[in-house]
Amino acid sequence: MTRVDRTGRVGVWAAVLIGAICALSSCRHHTQTEAVRHKANVDYKNLFAKLRGTWISYEYILHLSKYKSPSRISAYSDGVFSFMIDPDKLNNDTLVFTAWLNGHEEKGMWIDFTSPDTLGRYSIGIRKKIDRDMESRSQLTDNIVRIKIDSPFLIIYTAAFDSVRYVYYDSVYGKRASDYPLRYYTTRTLFGGSYVVRDSGMLFETSSLFFDPEHTGRVVGSPLYDSFDINISSPSPSDTMDYMEFFDSRKVNESRSFNYKFKKNVLMIYPHPDSLPCRLYKRENE
Repeated sequence: MTRVDRTGRVGVWAAVLIGAICALSSCRHHTQTEAVRHKANVDYKNLFAKLRGTWISYEYILHLSKYKSPSRISAYSDGVFSFMIDPDKLNNDTLVFTAWLNGHEEKGMWIDFTSPDTLGRYSIGIRKKIDRDMESRSQLTDNIVRIKIDSPFLIIYTAAFDSVRYVYYDSVYGKRASDYPLRYYTTRTLFGGSYVVRDSGMLFETSSLFFDPEHTGRVVGSPLYDSFDINISSPSPSDTMDYMEFFDSRKVNESRSFNYKFKKNVLMIYPHPDSLPCRLYKRENE
C-alpha cells in the first residue's frame, strides 16, 4: 500500500513537472512569435510599374494654370515638390529615392513597405545625414509620415493629416538635375509657343518670338537674345512680380533682367517696374 502511494505521488509530481515545462515552452514560443516583425505581402513588380519615374505636385500644376505666376503660388513648391523613383533602389523592403524640397534643396527620402496601415498607406520619411559617412531614416520638421499609392495619384500625408497629391510627370528617374520638374514644367507651361511682339522695337527688335517648348530656355526670333531663364527657386514672399532674364550665347549682347506677368493671352514684359510693358500676344492654337 505504501509503495503504491509513493508511486502515485511520483506520478503526480512528474505530471505537474511535465505540464510546467510544456507551459513554459508554449509561453516562450508565443513570445518569440509576437516579436517577429510583420511583413506585408507586397507585389513589388506590380507596385513599381506604378511608381517608376518622376512625380510632381498636382496642386502646383492646378494653381500654375490658374494664376500663371511662380511667385504667387510659391507656397505650393514648399515641402516636397517632386521626386524621382528608381525601383532598383529597393533594399530590405525599403525604397530610397531623390526629392526636390522647399524650392531649392535636394534630399533623400524613403518608403518602408512593411506593415502598411489599415488604409493601405506606407511609412515615408526624409533621410537625415548624421555624419559624413552615414544616413539615418528620420522624419524632420516636415512631419511626413505616410504615403498612399492610389491611381492616378501618389498621396503624401503629414502628422497633422494634411495631404499633397502627386501626379506622374514622365518615366525618367535619373541622370538629370533634381530641380528639373519644377524648372522645366513651369517654363514650358508658361512660355512654350509662338508670340507676336506688338512693341517690336522696344526690347527684342523683332515682331515675332518663339519660346521652344522642347528645349527649355531657348528663344528664337530675336537678333539680340537666344535664351532665357526665370526665377522659380525660392521666390521671396515680398515679391509682387516674377522675374526673367534674356541671354545672348554669342556674348555679343549683354544679358538683361525684366519683370513679367500674364494678362490672359498677353505676356507683359517690363524693362523697369514703373515702365510701360512690351506686349507679346500668344498665337492662337499654340
